[in-house]
Amino acid sequence: MLGEHDRIDVQSFDKPQFFHAMENFESVHCPGMSDPLDMEWWSDMMDKDFDGEGYLLRVIDTPCGIEALTLNDLEYRSPAAFGVFAIEIVNPSISFLTDANQANIEKVLGCALRQVFAHI
Repeated sequence: MLGEHDRIDVQSFDKPQFFHAMENFESVHCPGMSDPLDMEWWSDMMDKDFDGEGYLLRVIDTPCGIEALTLNDLEYRSPAAFGVFAIEIVNPSISFLTDANQANIEKVLGCALRQVFAHI
């Protein structure tokens, strides 16, 4: 299911962490919007939501007028995620899990997953 890889690391945290695509990171958008959000605004929101140990994921006022969103609800291009649990597959021979494989892992774990393809 995972193809060839160097190793698998599993991490858990007390508070949500931000997992992003590193060098693959492109932009941040309000859901369904084509224009990217101002990166200075987004960075400020990230700073305000971080308590020194993790993210609080409080509801924020977005410049696009969509209410009741958290930083996790924004659309990240390339995909990013906030979470208290991560499975890191180092140097996989595949880019992303198939929908079926992701569904199988989600069923075993009992939670939804968001895949983040990071390039360091």
